[in-house]
Amino acid sequence: MDQKCSVLFSVAAVSAVLASSVPAPRGQQPRPNAATSANWPLHNLDLAGSRFSALDQINTSNVKLLGPRWLFQHGVIDGVSNQTTPVIADGTLYVTDSRGSVYAVDAADGHLLWTYDVTTAIGGGAKDGYVFRNRGVCYANGVIYGAAGSFLLALDAKTGKPMPGFGKNGHAHVILDVLNVRYPDVTSPITLGYWFTTAPQVYDGVLYIGSTRSESHIPGGHVIAVDAKTGKVLWHFNTIPQDENDQGWAVAGPTWVGGERNGGGIWETPSIDADLGLLYVAVGNPFGDSTKRIGTNLFTDSIIALTLGSGTLKWHFQQTHHDVWDYDSANQPILFDMEVRGQKVKALAEASKNGYLYILNRETGQPIHPIKEMPVPTETTRSGEQPWPTQPIPYTAAGQPMRPVSPVFPVNIPPERLASGKLVPIFTPPGPNQIRAPGTEGGANYGPISYSPQTGLLYVAAVDSPSGAGRPARGYFSAFDPSTGELVWQRDFDGHGQAGSVVTAGGLVFVGAGSNIAGYFFAYDAKSGELLWKFNTGAGIFASPSVYMVNGEQFVADAKPFCVLRVSPLMRDRFALVADFVFLVLAGVAAFISMAGGVSWHIGSLRVTAGSGTRAAALAGIVLVVRHAVVRHPSLAARLLITLQRVKALVRIRRLAAAADLVVVSLVAAQFLIDLVGGGGESQAGGFHVLIPGGTYLVLAALAVWLLRRAAFKGSSPLKLLLSRRHEHAWPAAFGWPSRREWLLAFVVVGGATVLLLHQQVLAFTSVPDLGDPLFSMWRLAWVAHQLPRDPLHLFDANIFHPAVRTLAYSDAMLLPGLIAAPALWLGAPLAVVYTSLMLFSFVAAGLAMFALARAISGHVGGALIAGLVFAFDPFRFSHYSHLELEFSFWMPLAALCVLRTLATGDRGAGVLAGALVALQGLSSLYLGAYFALSLTVLVQCRIGVFGRPTRRALVPLGVVVLIGTATAALVTIPYWANRSTLGERSVDEIRAYSARGRDYLTASRRSALYGMRLFEREGGERELFPGTAPLLLGAAALLPPLEPAAVVVAVTLATSVDASLGLNGTIYSWLHKLPPFRGFRAPARFRAIAGLYLALLAGVGAVAIARRIGSVWRSRATLWAIGLAVLVDVHPAIELQPLWNHAPGIYKYVPDPRSVLADLPLPWGQDAFWHDPVYMYFATFHWHPIVNGSSGFAPAWYEPLGAIARDFPSDATLDAFRELGTEYFVLHEGYYGTAMFRRVVGDVGLQARLEFVATSSWEEGECRLYRLRR
Repeated sequence: MDQKCSVLFSVAAVSAVLASSVPAPRGQQPRPNAATSANWPLHNLDLAGSRFSALDQINTSNVKLLGPRWLFQHGVIDGVSNQTTPVIADGTLYVTDSRGSVYAVDAADGHLLWTYDVTTAIGGGAKDGYVFRNRGVCYANGVIYGAAGSFLLALDAKTGKPMPGFGKNGHAHVILDVLNVRYPDVTSPITLGYWFTTAPQVYDGVLYIGSTRSESHIPGGHVIAVDAKTGKVLWHFNTIPQDENDQGWAVAGPTWVGGERNGGGIWETPSIDADLGLLYVAVGNPFGDSTKRIGTNLFTDSIIALTLGSGTLKWHFQQTHHDVWDYDSANQPILFDMEVRGQKVKALAEASKNGYLYILNRETGQPIHPIKEMPVPTETTRSGEQPWPTQPIPYTAAGQPMRPVSPVFPVNIPPERLASGKLVPIFTPPGPNQIRAPGTEGGANYGPISYSPQTGLLYVAAVDSPSGAGRPARGYFSAFDPSTGELVWQRDFDGHGQAGSVVTAGGLVFVGAGSNIAGYFFAYDAKSGELLWKFNTGAGIFASPSVYMVNGEQFVADAKPFCVLRVSPLMRDRFALVADFVFLVLAGVAAFISMAGGVSWHIGSLRVTAGSGTRAAALAGIVLVVRHAVVRHPSLAARLLITLQRVKALVRIRRLAAAADLVVVSLVAAQFLIDLVGGGGESQAGGFHVLIPGGTYLVLAALAVWLLRRAAFKGSSPLKLLLSRRHEHAWPAAFGWPSRREWLLAFVVVGGATVLLLHQQVLAFTSVPDLGDPLFSMWRLAWVAHQLPRDPLHLFDANIFHPAVRTLAYSDAMLLPGLIAAPALWLGAPLAVVYTSLMLFSFVAAGLAMFALARAISGHVGGALIAGLVFAFDPFRFSHYSHLELEFSFWMPLAALCVLRTLATGDRGAGVLAGALVALQGLSSLYLGAYFALSLTVLVQCRIGVFGRPTRRALVPLGVVVLIGTATAALVTIPYWANRSTLGERSVDEIRAYSARGRDYLTASRRSALYGMRLFEREGGERELFPGTAPLLLGAAALLPPLEPAAVVVAVTLATSVDASLGLNGTIYSWLHKLPPFRGFRAPARFRAIAGLYLALLAGVGAVAIARRIGSVWRSRATLWAIGLAVLVDVHPAIELQPLWNHAPGIYKYVPDPRSVLADLPLPWGQDAFWHDPVYMYFATFHWHPIVNGSSGFAPAWYEPLGAIARDFPSDATLDAFRELGTEYFVLHEGYYGTAMFRRVVGDVGLQARLEFVATSSWEEGECRLYRLRR
């Protein structure tokens, strides 16, 4: 199956930023990085084996400029082709030789960092002179996992030292552990032909790998699951079940008749669908005497799906029955999602050595397009041979046979061979002097398929090497549309096509080819198949390439036998580099001095003072002029960015970039701390004295450094080099939704916790925490339901504050909650029941929404449940238990999920959904809608800063998000803008009063059962911002090294939200207050709700980090349950409720005309609480008369003076004031006057001739009396 040849091993990396001897065209700059990850951590990049890189710095416009950047050669001559796929993590590239020895080299310049030699450890057992194949390693959590001979190895990625605790001295002899169960006398698996050829797959602390290398008399290949921490075998699956004790025996056993039961090796890495919990393995051909294995010989030449947890067989699909041609299923199954006939399908594709591409539903194993069992030749010259009469042939969606990946009938056969040989069709049983295609080398060999979500195409490399053809092999490279099964384009070339391909967001697909003595590396246009670039490698490429980015440069790396090094930069270029570096330092110093307000430095008696950065700036200018006098080209217009990039050639970029990043983070952190404690300050260390004014100076300085750093190291994130490791699961590729089972689990957990923590509310369903804002919320719900079917055009002209208009827009209109409640209210459901149902629903929905977001980011169900609990029961929600609109926060996690999905995949549907969800959040709560939209921009910028710019495909969906959100905001806020001219804006003093301070984050909610009033002083419920101890500890755990990039993105967004909650006491809101929309919001402290969103997400990441450190599945699960319980104990509330009337006083029925305007008395005045007005508004939901009363975020200018005048009721002046407002009736409430005052007012009314007594009635709060104002 493998090509054996005597070659030298090397790794060549090709970069779009060329060596100085091959300059880019004048004025042309590389495109910025658009990657979601610059690493290549797994054998085929990701769990799905997609081999799609989101990097686009190398693209169709500049690929012709590609040239060799560096070469690494270890000098081992094994006599076999080099097939290793480079793995890249954190700036280090890891490769193996064919024995499995591991080499770590600097991915930027190719110098050797460390070597781990396995030659001695492999041991004996193999034939003399025999060597192994090894296709590389994988990386996870700072560990390199590989396979050498018949054992697995685990090495520290930084040092190359074996990991303690993994097997014995970092070696786990897992095949021996499996075989000893059946063959206790075996001491070396190699003697039975068992060893590894590929890298393991790694997911959630478990390694998955298959054996074997040899095809000689193997009693089945083994799929093995191994604990990545200990090296212990968790389960194994025999691809050829040997007896009833092996899984799958009932299915596979009857397909082997005659006693032979051999083969079934596994040549390539398996794939994983974490959502489905399935492992997909391609199984090799059967072996041995075919006359003694009558039947289809399952599970050879098959794709099998096994459960991750136990290795249970889920389904299988065989591509070649009773294989006698060596038609393995040799490459890694590739997983992808696509749309077929309008339906989303989870698909799997695998190209067989029989020359056909098979596309299956990976959930069921069923063909997506028809695969027909077609008759094949059965005539054989072998006695006792019983060929299988049919073979599975794939068809397109249109019902036509699919084009093969390489010819399935011999072509281009030399005339002399045609004269002596016999051409036979595919699947003809072997016989003498045949010429048959595909031959034993392929079709599609071990080289993996790649898939581009941009083009929707699969890219397959294959070999046309017919058996007995008498000519060299040719390579074929094809692009298929999996949604139809149609061949889109196909190219052929000299040499083998055994190597796999890689496709990039730059519109390119790379593949290598060639023979043992000559070969090329190709770049094709991924859409059209046009050959854009090729590079003569000197010998054939038999390995699959990787794509990565280091220090802002994109590389393509592949293993090949020869490469040349380019010359170093000339001396004049070195001078330019030094001068440019000095210029940047001086410019940075000048900027810092200017922003800091001056520096003073004492050295003994010498004092150096700089009041401004003028001198440093002037010196920088002189350096730049001298530099251009010596080196004038490129021109000044283009030179700045070019020279800043060339700094990398002189100074170790990681040190310089990390220093710049540290400065940025330090300045921002300093400003954040100043905001928390309030005011500016100064710092003095030794003789160095720096003034630090308050406000935004440090942020501006950080911005200046950040811009210089971005210009100097274009494509790199300022935060990237602060991450000690980049994990392969750090940021998902597609941000998928939870499975049905996971949704159900989350619903049970969050729903049960809601009932447990809010049992007081569940048992007293119609009770409320107070008679203020809950009644105001009920009125808004009821008004929307009341007005929509009657006069929707005047929805905002509510029945309060008569005769004012647009009074619903005096506060948050709660339009969406009102629409949700309307059907139930129309059907007659009690208002209090509907209100409480929405309140409880909001807690469950918030938990489920956060679960979906955290599940998508972390890929961990347990951590996502923790995040859901933290968000659902955030103490801030209990502080605002009276504000229904602030509880409707569950749209935010879903919107964030869809936005991140849009960034990652460019999915237009996700973009539309994200825009709709942002709009729904604004329709539920204006505060949360505006604040969340702002934080979402920060989240997107942080995500781009760490993972790179989005692809072009994502720009349109992102624009849709902005368009939908902006359009919705513009429409909904029309009445608010109209009110602004009459109501004005919030005063600075009012906004400052509702701006948080640092100590407020230590002030617990008064409704906290655990902390109550014991934690710090308080200045009103709006500023009770303590999130609880458990969420803070979990968030801190997420920030412990090694940092996950996702944790950095979330943490930065969280910090900006916290600073924004400081309002005018902080930096961010001080800027926002200059924008008119934000001058209408009274309480910046409500940004704490947004901070709670990101804290919950960070807590989920922290919980996952804790679980992964524990390692053991059961212990980590137990730990997560304990954390969940701790969270519930930490945040559980103590809510006091009071009953609410289910009816209004009967006095209102005596008002004959529903259009009559009422005034409920007493009105609030002076320092009285405003609780009466919400009660009157609640009463109004039973009669819907226009009322003069009202309670909202704003009030008409006349309302407060009216309260003062009403103290003299029923004086003539009072009645005149009410008449001007259109008042016709007065309702006097004894319960709110107090009995003594009520009797006095009633007596005075009896003496007022302008008032006519109408009726009196009694209810729970006392007597109510109705009077009519005579005209």
